[in-house]
Amino acid sequence: MANMMRKSGIGRILFGTALIWCGVATISTPSRAQTTIQTIPAPATTANGNQSGTITTSNTFQKVFGATAVGGPFRHGCEIQNNGAANMWVSEGKSAATAAETSSHVVAAGGVWYCDRNDVALQGEVDITGTATQAFYAVQY
Repeated sequence: MANMMRKSGIGRILFGTALIWCGVATISTPSRAQTTIQTIPAPATTANGNQSGTITTSNTFQKVFGATAVGGPFRHGCEIQNNGAANMWVSEGKSAATAAETSSHVVAAGGVWYCDRNDVALQGEVDITGTATQAFYAVQY
C-alpha cells in the first residue's frame, strides 16, 4: 500500500508533507532566559484587621473600623457579615455619634456588606448598630 501511495501524486504529497512535518517537529529552538517578575505589594492596613464582635447597645452605632490615615496605609477592602437573627445597619464615612439608620446600609441576618465598590475601597470610618448581643463578623484588609 505504501508503494501505491508513493507512486500516485496524492501519495507523494502526503508522504512529503509527513516528512516536512516531522522535520519541523524536530527543529530545536534556542531556549530563552526566564524573566524575573517582582511583585511589590501595596501597603495595606493590618491594624484592627479582624474586629468581629457583638452589638453592644441596641440602636446605638459603635465603631468597627477607623478611617484610614492620610498617606496610608490604605484599606483594600473590608466586609461585615451579620451573624445575628435581626437586621443590622452599617454606616461608612461618618462617626458613630453622627451615623443614622436612615442613611445606612441595612444588612439582613446572614447578609454581607462590602466596603469596596468597583475596585475602590471606601476609606472612611465604618460603624454598625442593631440589636444588643447580636454577633457580626468584620474584617478589613
